[in-house]
Amino acid sequence: MNPSPLSKFPLIRICFPFCGGIVLGNYCTAITLTGVLSIAFVGILLYVAMSIVCRTPDWRKAVRPYFFAPFFMMALALGWAAFLVHQPPTLPLAQLNGTVGYGTIENIEMKEQSSYMVVQLKNENARGSTIRLTTRGCNYLLCEGDDIAFKLALKPIGATHMPGDVDFASLLKRKGLIYSQHIDVDHVVKYGHTPSFMSRMAHLRRNLKNAVYASSISPTAKHYIIALILGDKKRIDRQTQNEYAHAGLSHLLALSGLHIGIIMTMIWFFLWPLDFYGMKKCRFVLSLIIVMLYDCLTGLPPSVVRATIMIGFSFATFIFGRKSLALNALLASALVILVFSPESLFNAGFQLSFITVLFILLLATNNPLLRTKHRWLSYFFSLIAISLIASIATSALTAYHFHSISWAGVLANLLSIPVFTLFMGVAVVIIMLAVVNANIEIVNLVADAFVSYLHGVASFVSAIPGAYSKEVYFSLPDVAVYFVCALLIILFFKYRKWLYLNLAIALCALGIVLHTLAQNRIPREGCVLATSFHQAPIIFYHHSTAYYWVPDDHLHTFNPAEFRDYHSGFFAKHGITHFLEASDSTVIDNTVIHAPIAYISGKTFLVAGRKLWKCVQAGKKLDIDFCVITRHFNSTIAELQALYHIKCVVASGDVYEPNIPMLARQCKQHGIAFHDLRERTLVVQ
Repeated sequence: MNPSPLSKFPLIRICFPFCGGIVLGNYCTAITLTGVLSIAFVGILLYVAMSIVCRTPDWRKAVRPYFFAPFFMMALALGWAAFLVHQPPTLPLAQLNGTVGYGTIENIEMKEQSSYMVVQLKNENARGSTIRLTTRGCNYLLCEGDDIAFKLALKPIGATHMPGDVDFASLLKRKGLIYSQHIDVDHVVKYGHTPSFMSRMAHLRRNLKNAVYASSISPTAKHYIIALILGDKKRIDRQTQNEYAHAGLSHLLALSGLHIGIIMTMIWFFLWPLDFYGMKKCRFVLSLIIVMLYDCLTGLPPSVVRATIMIGFSFATFIFGRKSLALNALLASALVILVFSPESLFNAGFQLSFITVLFILLLATNNPLLRTKHRWLSYFFSLIAISLIASIATSALTAYHFHSISWAGVLANLLSIPVFTLFMGVAVVIIMLAVVNANIEIVNLVADAFVSYLHGVASFVSAIPGAYSKEVYFSLPDVAVYFVCALLIILFFKYRKWLYLNLAIALCALGIVLHTLAQNRIPREGCVLATSFHQAPIIFYHHSTAYYWVPDDHLHTFNPAEFRDYHSGFFAKHGITHFLEASDSTVIDNTVIHAPIAYISGKTFLVAGRKLWKCVQAGKKLDIDFCVITRHFNSTIAELQALYHIKCVVASGDVYEPNIPMLARQCKQHGIAFHDLRERTLVVQ
């Protein structure tokens, strides 16, 4: 019997059902670990039974095509089990809250007037659980590895996303965070320090950042170097990040396989003297160890780990004298990451990284169309082909995750990649000089020139008319149809069978029809009370136009462009093209706004912040569907109830958090529904 086409890639039979098991674990939450392991046990029994049957050549020939079934069941069950095992445990909040919590800081980020910490608890009934701790104010003496104590008042992380936006509660859950707490920084007490390898790496990373900041290069270049080498792009402003995204150059600002490839090439070059001593295998091993230490220094992002594991498998094939297949190395790296971190499957960076490399391996590797007699011409063609393939591979995922598509990515990459490669080398040199407190002005000038050039390319390409599309809405079924069609087209070009192309065209047409039907079911009118820690915006939309009303003198702090960019998924899903201030409600259908009262989408809203709500004169109590409490409210629910008939009180995100329980108790006493925007966005039906 002829071998299967998949025999060269045995990991496909394990990796894909393993991923399927992770997906099932995410959506089928009712199945327990015992039930999942029973599926694996059935697979083992099926394999044993098939092995017993296959004792004769005839039976072996008949049964062999079905041997994939038990392996599929076992891989599926293992992926499902891995997902369940890595789920964060549920804590007994009734027992914990009010007691003193002890924990170790795993990660800490300082902001302007607050800090964000990931803390691993040490309490007996919460040991090993990780929480998100945010503080009012900053304590710059705290760092990773510090042991801290504070009074516990944990809350489940709420679903505060707007319809169509990223669900950050699910995103944090996949990182092991399902509880959070906000506290004054003065109430966090440091009582010790528990160093670990990763905390030492975080400390080293912070020292390297400080050394770069102390150097004499321009602030912009400092931010770029820290982003490219250390993986921290928080200091790069939002406008610059948007320009890079619109130009299709986001991968330059986020650590990826490109960065690891360049750094590995530099390490490989510096270790070349080992070849003279017949230590080429030692050169391989030492290069890989250095890159692995670098991965730990950057915090182990999935794209970096994937690239390093692929390099490790490729090096192993040389060391042990085995034939290397890049696709097997890619699948093996995915499998290793998912075994230890199955939630990475849902990470946008993981998906983009693997799908890009997969398409490049399928379409660009050993492609005779890219070969010419001239070396530099072949490099130019390869760069065009790889940029085009990467754009095609990632367009559906970028539309799904980020609601935008860059059409000019090929041009931007052609102009940027050669210079970016040189800049990476200069960035490494600058960090090495900063560590020893040295300064070479010519190196600084070169770095500034490279940064200016890269920024200029991003600005130029993003300014080209039609270079990108914003607020594009792609659903998960749309992404699935896109990749199945892409696979069918690849098979058509490989085997020249028109059946594949016809299936791709038919599936594409079906996908368009389903997408149109799904879009028609999305409501085109509605109202949303969005959560915010600085404003209390009320968003209402009618067909392609959305309006915002920001009462209680918050308008001067509300940035509509920033809000729209942050909630691009909501605007894309509902097909909203205009975002306007509701300053004149007379031109808006079915809307009347007379602060502090408004009639929107068939509901009556009252904004109770400053004392304006006390000045409303009426012959009888007004019926209020939603009373929005802002941070300026300093009265009681009883006073509100004396003037209005209120159905539901809504605490906006800017209300001082310790006041929330008091408001909830008062609402319960008066039989009024209570809604906290910190826990869940309010969608008015």
